[in-house]
Amino acid sequence: MEQGNSWPVRRNDQEDTNMIASKLHLQNISSSNKWKAPLQLLAGMERHGPKPGASTYNATITACGDCQQWAVVLQLLAGMERHGPKPGASTYNATVDACCAGKQWAVALELLAGMERHGPKPGASMYVATIRACGGCQQWAVALQLLAEIKLAEMEQHGHKETYHATIRACGKCQQWEVALEIFAEMPRHGPKPNANIYTATIRACGQCRQWAVALRLLAEMKRQRLQPNVNKYSSVISACITARQMDVAFRLFEEAHVHACLQSDTDRVVLERLELFRAMGCE
Repeated sequence: MEQGNSWPVRRNDQEDTNMIASKLHLQNISSSNKWKAPLQLLAGMERHGPKPGASTYNATITACGDCQQWAVVLQLLAGMERHGPKPGASTYNATVDACCAGKQWAVALELLAGMERHGPKPGASMYVATIRACGGCQQWAVALQLLAEIKLAEMEQHGHKETYHATIRACGKCQQWEVALEIFAEMPRHGPKPNANIYTATIRACGQCRQWAVALRLLAEMKRQRLQPNVNKYSSVISACITARQMDVAFRLFEEAHVHACLQSDTDRVVLERLELFRAMGCE
Protein backbone atom coordinates (compact mmCIF):
# COMPACT_ATOMS: atom_id res chain seq x y z
CA MET A 1 0.00 0.00 0.00
CA GLU A 2 1.31 3.42 -0.90
CA GLN A 3 2.17 5.39 2.20
CA GLY A 4 2.02 8.91 0.80
CA ASN A 5 2.67 12.08 2.76
CA SER A 6 -0.88 13.09 3.60
CA TRP A 7 -0.43 12.64 7.38
CA PRO A 8 2.64 12.81 9.64
CA VAL A 9 4.05 9.77 11.42
CA ARG A 10 5.66 10.17 14.81
CA ARG A 11 6.50 6.83 16.42
CA ASN A 12 5.86 7.95 19.97
CA ASP A 13 2.61 9.76 19.27
CA GLN A 14 -0.36 7.54 20.13
CA GLU A 15 -2.89 9.82 18.44
CA ASP A 16 -1.01 9.69 15.14
CA THR A 17 -1.03 5.89 15.34
CA ASN A 18 -4.79 5.95 15.76
CA MET A 19 -5.20 8.36 12.87
CA ILE A 20 -3.19 6.02 10.63
CA ALA A 21 -5.35 3.09 11.71
CA SER A 22 -8.49 5.10 10.94
CA LYS A 23 -7.26 5.90 7.44
CA LEU A 24 -6.45 2.24 6.88
CA HIS A 25 -10.01 1.41 7.91
CA LEU A 26 -11.49 3.87 5.47
CA GLN A 27 -9.26 2.70 2.62
CA ASN A 28 -10.29 -0.88 3.29
CA ILE A 29 -13.97 0.07 3.34
CA SER A 30 -13.83 1.88 0.02
CA SER A 31 -12.00 -0.99 -1.70
CA SER A 32 -13.88 -4.02 -0.36
CA ASN A 33 -17.09 -2.68 1.23
CA LYS A 34 -16.71 -5.20 4.06
CA TRP A 35 -16.96 -4.74 7.79
CA LYS A 36 -15.10 -7.79 9.09
CA ALA A 37 -11.62 -6.62 8.09
CA PRO A 38 -11.78 -3.33 10.04
CA LEU A 39 -13.24 -5.21 13.01
CA GLN A 40 -10.37 -7.72 12.93
CA LEU A 41 -7.84 -4.91 12.73
CA LEU A 42 -9.40 -3.28 15.78
CA ALA A 43 -9.34 -6.58 17.68
CA GLY A 44 -5.67 -7.04 16.82
CA MET A 45 -4.84 -3.59 18.15
CA GLU A 46 -6.73 -4.33 21.37
CA ARG A 47 -4.74 -7.56 21.91
CA HIS A 48 -1.29 -6.59 20.70
CA GLY A 49 -1.21 -2.80 20.52
CA PRO A 50 -1.01 0.00 19.84
CA LYS A 51 -4.03 0.73 21.99
CA PRO A 52 -6.80 2.03 19.69
CA GLY A 53 -8.18 5.49 20.28
CA ALA A 54 -11.62 6.94 19.72
CA SER A 55 -10.91 7.75 16.06
CA THR A 56 -10.16 4.09 15.33
CA TYR A 57 -13.33 2.94 17.08
CA ASN A 58 -15.36 5.56 15.21
CA ALA A 59 -13.99 4.38 11.87
CA THR A 60 -14.82 0.78 12.72
CA ILE A 61 -18.32 1.71 13.86
CA THR A 62 -18.87 3.57 10.59
CA ALA A 63 -17.65 0.56 8.59
CA CYS A 64 -20.01 -1.79 10.42
CA GLY A 65 -22.89 0.68 10.20
CA ASP A 66 -22.46 1.03 6.45
CA CYS A 67 -22.94 -2.74 6.21
CA GLN A 68 -26.02 -2.65 8.49
CA GLN A 69 -24.24 -4.46 11.31
CA TRP A 70 -26.01 -2.46 13.99
CA ALA A 71 -25.72 -5.18 16.65
CA VAL A 72 -21.93 -5.21 16.26
CA VAL A 73 -21.93 -1.42 16.48
CA LEU A 74 -23.78 -1.56 19.79
CA GLN A 75 -21.23 -4.03 21.12
CA LEU A 76 -18.39 -1.70 20.15
CA LEU A 77 -20.10 1.24 21.84
CA ALA A 78 -20.71 -0.80 25.00
CA GLY A 79 -17.03 -1.77 25.07
CA MET A 80 -15.99 1.85 24.81
CA GLU A 81 -18.35 2.83 27.64
CA ARG A 82 -16.96 0.07 29.90
CA HIS A 83 -13.25 0.11 29.08
CA GLY A 84 -12.56 3.26 27.09
CA PRO A 85 -11.75 5.27 25.21
CA LYS A 86 -14.68 7.42 26.26
CA PRO A 87 -17.13 7.76 23.35
CA GLY A 88 -17.82 11.27 22.13
CA ALA A 89 -20.66 12.84 20.20
CA SER A 90 -19.26 11.61 16.87
CA THR A 91 -19.28 8.03 18.21
CA TYR A 92 -22.92 8.25 19.21
CA ASN A 93 -23.83 9.90 15.90
CA ALA A 94 -22.19 7.04 13.98
CA THR A 95 -24.02 4.52 16.18
CA VAL A 96 -27.39 6.15 15.56
CA ASP A 97 -26.65 6.21 11.83
CA ALA A 98 -26.05 2.46 12.02
CA CYS A 99 -29.37 2.00 13.82
CA CYS A 100 -31.05 4.08 11.13
CA ALA A 101 -29.59 1.86 8.39
CA GLY A 102 -30.74 -1.20 10.32
CA LYS A 103 -34.23 0.25 10.95
CA GLN A 104 -33.71 0.14 14.71
CA TRP A 105 -35.54 3.31 15.66
CA ALA A 106 -36.21 2.27 19.27
CA VAL A 107 -32.52 1.63 19.90
CA ALA A 108 -31.64 5.01 18.39
CA LEU A 109 -34.18 6.64 20.69
CA GLU A 110 -32.66 4.92 23.73
CA LEU A 111 -29.20 6.16 22.76
CA LEU A 112 -30.50 9.72 22.48
CA ALA A 113 -32.18 9.46 25.87
CA GLY A 114 -28.97 8.11 27.40
CA MET A 115 -26.99 11.05 26.07
CA GLU A 116 -29.53 13.47 27.54
CA ARG A 117 -29.16 11.80 30.96
CA HIS A 118 -25.45 11.05 31.08
CA GLY A 119 -23.80 13.00 28.26
CA PRO A 120 -22.31 14.00 26.02
CA LYS A 121 -25.11 16.46 25.34
CA PRO A 122 -26.71 15.57 22.01
CA GLY A 123 -26.46 18.15 19.27
CA ALA A 124 -28.69 18.82 16.30
CA SER A 125 -27.01 16.14 14.19
CA MET A 126 -27.93 13.50 16.78
CA TYR A 127 -31.58 14.55 16.68
CA VAL A 128 -31.56 14.58 12.90
CA ALA A 129 -30.12 11.05 12.74
CA THR A 130 -32.70 9.77 15.24
CA ILE A 131 -35.58 11.41 13.37
CA ARG A 132 -34.37 9.78 10.16
CA ALA A 133 -34.34 6.42 11.90
CA CYS A 134 -37.93 6.99 13.05
CA GLY A 135 -39.05 8.09 9.60
CA GLY A 136 -37.58 5.00 8.00
CA CYS A 137 -39.64 2.84 10.38
CA GLN A 138 -42.97 4.67 9.96
CA GLN A 139 -42.64 6.30 13.39
CA TRP A 140 -43.68 9.78 12.31
CA ALA A 141 -45.33 10.60 15.66
CA VAL A 142 -42.05 9.94 17.49
CA ALA A 143 -40.29 12.18 14.97
CA LEU A 144 -42.75 14.96 15.86
CA GLN A 145 -41.95 14.54 19.54
CA LEU A 146 -38.25 14.88 18.82
CA LEU A 147 -38.89 18.02 16.79
CA ALA A 148 -40.78 19.47 19.76
CA GLU A 149 -37.82 18.71 22.02
CA ILE A 150 -35.30 20.36 19.77
CA LYS A 151 -37.45 23.48 19.50
CA LEU A 152 -37.23 23.80 23.27
CA ALA A 153 -33.46 23.28 23.27
CA GLU A 154 -30.89 25.85 22.26
CA MET A 155 -29.75 24.48 18.93
CA GLU A 156 -27.81 26.31 16.26
CA GLN A 157 -29.95 27.75 13.46
CA HIS A 158 -28.56 25.43 10.78
CA GLY A 159 -29.15 22.37 12.93
CA HIS A 160 -32.68 23.53 13.73
CA LYS A 161 -33.43 23.79 10.01
CA GLU A 162 -32.03 20.32 9.34
CA THR A 163 -34.32 18.93 12.03
CA TYR A 164 -37.38 20.43 10.36
CA HIS A 165 -36.24 18.96 7.07
CA ALA A 166 -35.76 15.48 8.56
CA THR A 167 -39.17 15.59 10.27
CA ILE A 168 -41.00 16.63 7.10
CA ARG A 169 -39.28 13.83 5.21
CA ALA A 170 -40.28 11.37 7.94
CA CYS A 171 -43.92 12.46 7.61
CA GLY A 172 -43.70 12.15 3.84
CA LYS A 173 -42.42 8.58 4.08
CA CYS A 174 -45.38 7.77 6.33
CA GLN A 175 -47.94 9.37 3.95
CA GLN A 176 -48.66 12.10 6.49
CA TRP A 177 -48.77 14.98 4.01
CA GLU A 178 -51.09 17.13 6.15
CA VAL A 179 -48.72 16.91 9.11
CA ALA A 180 -45.78 17.73 6.85
CA LEU A 181 -47.67 20.76 5.57
CA GLU A 182 -48.44 21.92 9.11
CA ILE A 183 -44.76 21.72 10.04
CA PHE A 184 -43.84 23.65 6.91
CA ALA A 185 -46.47 26.33 7.64
CA GLU A 186 -45.25 26.93 11.20
CA MET A 187 -41.64 27.57 10.16
CA PRO A 188 -42.02 31.25 9.15
CA ARG A 189 -43.84 31.92 12.45
CA HIS A 190 -41.83 29.91 14.97
CA GLY A 191 -38.83 28.40 13.24
CA PRO A 192 -36.18 29.10 10.61
CA LYS A 193 -37.16 30.24 7.14
CA PRO A 194 -37.73 27.26 4.79
CA ASN A 195 -34.89 26.63 2.35
CA ALA A 196 -34.92 24.77 -0.98
CA ASN A 197 -34.45 21.37 0.67
CA ILE A 198 -37.44 21.89 2.95
CA TYR A 199 -39.61 22.95 0.02
CA THR A 200 -38.49 19.83 -1.82
CA ALA A 201 -39.38 17.53 1.10
CA THR A 202 -42.81 19.14 1.53
CA ILE A 203 -43.60 19.06 -2.18
CA ARG A 204 -42.58 15.41 -2.32
CA ALA A 205 -44.71 14.53 0.71
CA CYS A 206 -47.76 16.11 -0.95
CA GLY A 207 -46.98 14.67 -4.36
CA GLN A 208 -46.65 11.12 -3.03
CA CYS A 209 -50.16 11.43 -1.56
CA ARG A 210 -51.64 12.70 -4.85
CA GLN A 211 -52.08 16.22 -3.49
CA TRP A 212 -51.09 17.78 -6.80
CA ALA A 213 -52.82 21.10 -6.19
CA VAL A 214 -51.01 21.63 -2.88
CA ALA A 215 -47.70 20.62 -4.44
CA LEU A 216 -48.33 23.05 -7.31
CA ARG A 217 -49.02 25.86 -4.84
CA LEU A 218 -45.79 25.14 -2.98
CA LEU A 219 -43.85 25.18 -6.24
CA ALA A 220 -45.30 28.60 -7.09
CA GLU A 221 -44.51 29.89 -3.60
CA MET A 222 -40.97 28.63 -3.89
CA LYS A 223 -40.48 30.63 -7.08
CA ARG A 224 -41.90 33.73 -5.37
CA GLN A 225 -39.27 33.29 -2.67
CA ARG A 226 -36.60 33.33 -5.41
CA LEU A 227 -35.65 29.74 -4.70
CA GLN A 228 -35.01 28.22 -8.13
CA PRO A 229 -36.80 24.85 -8.47
CA ASN A 230 -34.66 22.01 -9.77
CA VAL A 231 -35.51 18.68 -11.31
CA ASN A 232 -36.59 17.10 -8.01
CA LYS A 233 -39.23 19.75 -7.35
CA TYR A 234 -40.66 19.66 -10.84
CA SER A 235 -40.58 15.87 -11.07
CA SER A 236 -42.48 15.48 -7.77
CA VAL A 237 -45.26 17.83 -8.90
CA ILE A 238 -45.39 16.38 -12.42
CA SER A 239 -45.67 12.83 -11.07
CA ALA A 240 -48.50 13.91 -8.73
CA CYS A 241 -50.32 15.52 -11.67
CA ILE A 242 -49.90 12.40 -13.79
CA THR A 243 -51.28 10.21 -11.01
CA ALA A 244 -54.29 12.53 -10.69
CA ARG A 245 -54.71 12.57 -14.49
CA GLN A 246 -54.09 16.33 -14.57
CA MET A 247 -52.32 16.06 -17.90
CA ASP A 248 -52.68 19.68 -19.01
CA VAL A 249 -50.99 20.85 -15.83
CA ALA A 250 -48.31 18.16 -16.13
CA PHE A 251 -47.41 19.15 -19.69
CA ARG A 252 -47.31 22.83 -18.75
CA LEU A 253 -44.93 22.10 -15.88
CA PHE A 254 -42.76 19.96 -18.10
CA GLU A 255 -42.45 22.78 -20.65
CA GLU A 256 -41.75 25.26 -17.86
CA ALA A 257 -39.01 23.03 -16.49
CA HIS A 258 -37.39 22.89 -19.92
CA VAL A 259 -37.41 26.68 -20.06
CA HIS A 260 -35.51 26.72 -16.76
CA ALA A 261 -33.13 24.03 -18.08
CA CYS A 262 -33.99 21.76 -15.18
CA LEU A 263 -34.68 18.49 -16.95
CA GLN A 264 -31.53 16.89 -18.27
CA SER A 265 -31.15 13.47 -16.64
CA ASP A 266 -32.29 9.97 -17.56
CA THR A 267 -35.03 10.29 -14.94
CA ASP A 268 -36.43 13.26 -16.84
CA ARG A 269 -36.63 11.26 -20.06
CA VAL A 270 -38.59 8.60 -18.20
CA VAL A 271 -41.04 11.29 -17.05
CA LEU A 272 -41.41 12.55 -20.61
CA GLU A 273 -42.02 9.03 -21.92
CA ARG A 274 -44.66 8.50 -19.26
CA LEU A 275 -46.37 11.75 -20.25
CA GLU A 276 -46.35 10.73 -23.90
CA LEU A 277 -47.83 7.36 -22.94
CA PHE A 278 -50.68 8.95 -21.02
CA ARG A 279 -51.36 11.35 -23.90
CA ALA A 280 -51.46 8.43 -26.34
CA MET A 281 -53.98 6.73 -24.04
CA GLY A 282 -56.26 9.74 -24.30
CA CYS A 283 -55.72 10.88 -20.73
CA GLU A 284 -55.07 14.55 -21.51
